[in-house]
Parts: sequence; C-alpha cells; structure tokens
Amino acid sequence: MNDEQRDAESIGSQIDGLRQSMSIETKPGAVVRFSGVGGFRSDIEDACEVLELGQVYVVHSVDVGAWSSTVKLAEGSFNTVMFENT
Repeated sequence: MNDEQRDAESIGSQIDGLRQSMSIETKPGAVVRFSGVGGFRSDIEDACEVLELGQVYVVHSVDVGAWSSTVKLAEGSFNTVMFENT
C-alpha cells in the first residue's frame, strides 16, 4: 500500500467515525436524540432553551426544504442536523 492509499483509507475511517445527523426520511413516531451539534448558532441556542442535550424526543413530522430540513417535536420545530436517530 502506498502513501496515497493509506491517506485515503485514513480519511475514510475518519469520515465513518463522524456523528450522523438524523435521516430526513425519519417517520412520525420515531425517537431521535438531541445532540446540539450542527446548524447555525441561533438554531442551537433556540433549541437549548427548550431541549436537553442527550435526551430523546418523539418525531411528529419532518419538513424537507431546498436548503434545510426541520423536525417537528412536541417541544417545537428544529433543524434536523442537531438530532440523531436512536
């Protein structure tokens, strides 16, 4: 294996280890965990006012837009990138 192949393999394993945000195909009734990672600073600040990091929440719906997506919970609507599927 040459250096270029080792570098590519290293990058691939690093990508595999990254946190995955929730799927935009998550169905109502599914449970997601609030990670507080991703999105704009204002998205995170607003979410942290009503949600607890690491806690799970029930999805009411997911709205997929051209540039962003939101998940509707009983607690409000939030950027999907701040959640992960459980």
